[in-house]
Amino acid sequence: MNQLERDYNHCHNIMKEHSKTFSYAFDFLDLKRKKAIWAIYAVCRIIDDSIDKYKDLEQLNGIARDLDVIYSDCDYIQAYQSDAAIMNALSNTLNTYSIPKKPFESLIQYVKEDLVLKEMKN
Repeated sequence: MNQLERDYNHCHNIMKEHSKTFSYAFDFLDLKRKKAIWAIYAVCRIIDDSIDKYKDLEQLNGIARDLDVIYSDCDYIQAYQSDAAIMNALSNTLNTYSIPKKPFESLIQYVKEDLVLKEMKN
């Protein structure tokens, strides 16, 4: 198994761990499409977990920077600031599918606002 396959398996394991039922909904898809779903889900999961689980704004900002690099069409990525396996899988997925960046940006903004609201309540 090569590194990219391990990266996709990492994404798949995240999806299975956090959303078993949701994961089963995509079993009918061909493997290429399933891998894309795994990568997208894993990115959304780490975005959400960065605040809901870890309450770490810097972690969230690292994910945002990684997405900026991936969407900039940069051929060489020195190092990711968040989960490299997830970002490698997403980068590969974007070579196959045209997935807009906006939904990721919207989710990042939402979880940032969620953090601010939680801090205001405390």
